[in-house]
Amino acid sequence: MPNTGSFNITLPDDADLGSGAVTVTANYSADPPGTHNGRVHTGNFSNPGYLIPGSAESVGLTHVVPDQIVWYNTNSSFESEILGNCIPGDEAADNSNWEGYTAVLSDSLFLITWGGFTSPYFPQPAGTGGSSSAPPTQYTNQNWVVIKQPADGGPAALDWSYYSDYQKGTPAPVKGVINLSRDNGNPPRVAADLRYGANTILTMNEASLGQISQFQSSDNRWANNPIYTGINRYACEQIFNLNGLPGSLAVTPVTNAWDYVYGATVAATLPAGNNAPQCSRTGGRANFLDNGNIVVMIDDKTCLLSTVGEVTTFSIITPQGAIIKGPTLANPTDIWDNMCAFKGGFAIRTHNLLHFYDDNGKELAFSPVDINITSGLSFDTGRSDDSRIASDIRSYYVYLGGQSPDNGIPSSGLGSGSMYVAAWDSRTGSFVASTQVDDGGQPGVAANDRVAVAVDDLDRVCVAWAYEPDGTIFKKRQTVARVFQFTGTQFTPQTHSFFAFINHDSDPNNVLGFETYHPSVSMTRRQICISAKGELNTANNPAAGPNVVTGDEVKVYTVISQPVPVAAPEPSITVTRSGSNLIVSWDVNDGFFTVQTTPQVKPSGTVWTDFTTSNVAPPVSVPHTAANQYVRLIRRY
Repeated sequence: MPNTGSFNITLPDDADLGSGAVTVTANYSADPPGTHNGRVHTGNFSNPGYLIPGSAESVGLTHVVPDQIVWYNTNSSFESEILGNCIPGDEAADNSNWEGYTAVLSDSLFLITWGGFTSPYFPQPAGTGGSSSAPPTQYTNQNWVVIKQPADGGPAALDWSYYSDYQKGTPAPVKGVINLSRDNGNPPRVAADLRYGANTILTMNEASLGQISQFQSSDNRWANNPIYTGINRYACEQIFNLNGLPGSLAVTPVTNAWDYVYGATVAATLPAGNNAPQCSRTGGRANFLDNGNIVVMIDDKTCLLSTVGEVTTFSIITPQGAIIKGPTLANPTDIWDNMCAFKGGFAIRTHNLLHFYDDNGKELAFSPVDINITSGLSFDTGRSDDSRIASDIRSYYVYLGGQSPDNGIPSSGLGSGSMYVAAWDSRTGSFVASTQVDDGGQPGVAANDRVAVAVDDLDRVCVAWAYEPDGTIFKKRQTVARVFQFTGTQFTPQTHSFFAFINHDSDPNNVLGFETYHPSVSMTRRQICISAKGELNTANNPAAGPNVVTGDEVKVYTVISQPVPVAAPEPSITVTRSGSNLIVSWDVNDGFFTVQTTPQVKPSGTVWTDFTTSNVAPPVSVPHTAANQYVRLIRRY
């Protein structure tokens, strides 16, 4: 390049900088590139320094969906939770609602859920009080929304976490008060079936649905025990199917909402030591297993399974809502989120222990394993708010992201442990490998905070976390991410660290005050979705700095391209005759498909007819006819 007085250096993705300062030098050539025995002069070495992440574009990625805001409109008499077009002066403070949450359905739809408020404002029922010290006021009554964002971009849709009972008529979103003893706080959860072509979703939140009229029906499903009385709150779930109509993101409830952990448990009283009105909480989460069933895990405070006041409990249900395995004690400790599904089972991390289960909920013989003894690292051994595990239903590996040593962001805002990701083999429980994730900030001033981890079926791993490159300059946390390929023996970087959102500060000479923290991340083979909360520019004009009311905070998500996009698997069809039928089959690992037939294939204008009304698993039996018959597979969602 010409000598212009300055230059940029592009680091290879797999350049492992490790810890410590970086020194830069450059070779100057007096001859054109490629000159044999050309004259080269090596420049002076720079002063040692530390790297600051750049934008997603700086590592070769693109924003498929630029920063998208979800906010609460205080100037609306009808619909208050709004996606996009934020008006800062009309936006309500988020009232300490905690982290957002993401999931992915099949490989086509990202789901992002956040705590918000009732819409429009609903005062709490008389006498129910609230968790805050002051009486409930406007914009204190929580509810939860779910954003349905097509993974390849395009318009998203905002929906609500719970729909009313079928016995009340056509189920409809419930936007009013659904928690009778906590105004705000514990985060919502959402889960979805990862199998290609699947269409089932589950929402999960801490609520009081059994005492709310829209969820009370003649089935009397809330009468088995006293959890569902008074102002008690507890984890509730509801199962939905995506309709799959072209251009539609509408869902239909499969079941009425219920507590699928303790709803069927018969008990006259709750044992001594219970924590009512908070009986269970979404320190837990749900995961779809590789067979389509769902494991629902809660932070359990009922004392029904243990005299310990707070324990980790799970149940397993079918996608139709039938209970396969009732409440099961994982460990007599509290938990925050740490569960994931892998090929053949699922893992739950409780404090320092990693528990491995098969799809039926039976703990494997080698389980549990100690995360720090086996890895040689120093991950958090408490409730684990600031570290996470993740996997994919087609992967054998369980990944853990977190600081080592784990010491959070000190009160000074300066200095913390490095960010690491580690892998264990779910078939043996053996630790396999780990790597440092951050690009090595300056000790004593760089700070790492809460992390989230996502994995695709090719064992690409995205780690997203809140970061201060230099706490003496950047005073607020910002979400950064990095992508790795895990080979089964080691982690290979596919990017360096980058700021996930368009709205970010990376220039130490022009810090504008952006903040994004408490990230959540999900990924497909082609896209990565990251959500967070914080202060940003609502018009996606980062040069103008953040314009939300200081302290209000908004919720935000973005979709970013994968560094190495890979298409979903394409099936090979086999057709065999069996009596008067044709058996159409394909590899089930390639996913679910809609089977179509036609008597004639034309160069253009072929008319295909659905033989199955939705995506289905193989094999499919098609009646054999005397006339020609052609078969194809399409994926509806």
